[in-house]
Amino acid sequence: MAPGHAACIGHSDPVRSEPAVDTVVTGASGFIGSALAVHLAATGRRVRGIYLRGGPEERMRRLAGAGVRMRRHDLSRDHGARAALAGAATVVHCAGAVSDWGARAYFHRHNAELSARLCRAAAAARCRRFVHAGSAAVHGFGPHRGTTEEGPFYPPVNPYQESKLAAERSVRALRADAVVLRLGNVYGPDDTTSFYRILQAIERGLPAFIDAGRHLTCPVYVDDVARAFELALEAEAAAGEVLLVTGGERVRWRQLLQHAAAFLGRAPPRWPVPAWLALPAARVVERAWRAVPAAGEPPLTVYRVAQTAHDYHFSIARARAVLGFAPATGYRAGIERTVRAYRRSRPALR
Repeated sequence: MAPGHAACIGHSDPVRSEPAVDTVVTGASGFIGSALAVHLAATGRRVRGIYLRGGPEERMRRLAGAGVRMRRHDLSRDHGARAALAGAATVVHCAGAVSDWGARAYFHRHNAELSARLCRAAAAARCRRFVHAGSAAVHGFGPHRGTTEEGPFYPPVNPYQESKLAAERSVRALRADAVVLRLGNVYGPDDTTSFYRILQAIERGLPAFIDAGRHLTCPVYVDDVARAFELALEAEAAAGEVLLVTGGERVRWRQLLQHAAAFLGRAPPRWPVPAWLALPAARVVERAWRAVPAAGEPPLTVYRVAQTAHDYHFSIARARAVLGFAPATGYRAGIERTVRAYRRSRPALR
């Protein structure tokens, strides 16, 4: 960690030394967790951010400038989880493994097991509210058009989906009043793991759409996600609820990528690739990558193709009714802001 971070970042302090805080945010060095921690601190809350490996230097500076009290704790250990939540009134659990590629045991350990451990630690710390960052991906990939929290559900295509479903079930079994937010495709400035990679692909000349980009997707701007978490911490009616959180718009992949390309000043993808061809190709690529464990992440995965090969649109009627959630940033404005931030960050991404 850069020396400039020393004033805002602590190490694994003993449980007894932690001052009381209004909210603990786990995964606070990540994209969503950092945006949430900064947002909550701006409302006047005393916020403790929990991280393990840290994040980009600019992100960590932003957390420090917002007054977030960053602490390094290993949540995979009972002591680390208890220390992280000492003196906390509420918890938002954003930590975990997010990827469309990796070993089943890895995802289970970092999502399912870690969520259960933190939920038990929250009970021991007498936290009055536990909010879990879930994923709409637990619904699987099928024809989702206005899908609600009740379903439908389709079989998972990778260990990430399996682990998120297991984590959600564990949290709800251990704590009946926990709030689960099933997040759509979160994007925004500083999204170096997902949307920035899409922008990089467009700059390199991304040639094709799956099924001509005709399927619906579910983008949600990160500021709207932070607001949804804030509402979930406050609303008494949210106790025990599972709520889908997206931008609420009917957006097709073609529209999203065309707008991103326009703001970048690049040509959008042009060639349609049918899903019936792309899915078998992704399976072949995955098998080849599994045969070479050190090969890293494959260029094409079944998860990526399956999500873009089906409509993936969810109703947020329940979040509106229970939380009063109202997305404030449409996808056009959100993409424009994200592209501007991406351009500013490009030297750091190289």
